[in-house]
Amino acid sequence: MVSSYTAIANGGYQIKPYAINNITDNYNNILYQTEYYKEKILNKKIAKKISNLLHGVVIWGTGKNAQINGITVSGKTGTSQDYRDAWFIGYTEDLVLGIWLGNDQNKPLENISGGSYPALLFADILYQYYK
Repeated sequence: MVSSYTAIANGGYQIKPYAINNITDNYNNILYQTEYYKEKILNKKIAKKISNLLHGVVIWGTGKNAQINGITVSGKTGTSQDYRDAWFIGYTEDLVLGIWLGNDQNKPLENISGGSYPALLFADILYQYYK
């Protein structure tokens, strides 16, 4: 789901997620370099409209806890029935991040919604990233 948000964040291109950018040896010779994969899946104007709506979620809606001073954040909260899952997926101009909280045993959380701890954790991680 997080990779789908890349298309909204960057004007329509879905980017395949990766964990390793490159691998180098002790002499800085690149042994492996990630090949970036992107595919146009969304019209740029539509992506911009969706992005404006998702920015509103963070400014005026359930995603207020994801706000970071001086950084434009857009995103969406999510909470499943009975509070079994809570998530926040958001992005800035150069980073997309998804946070999920839940129990492997499918037990309800203690009234945790996507706009609470997941959004707060998102903001904390991004604050550290941009610091």
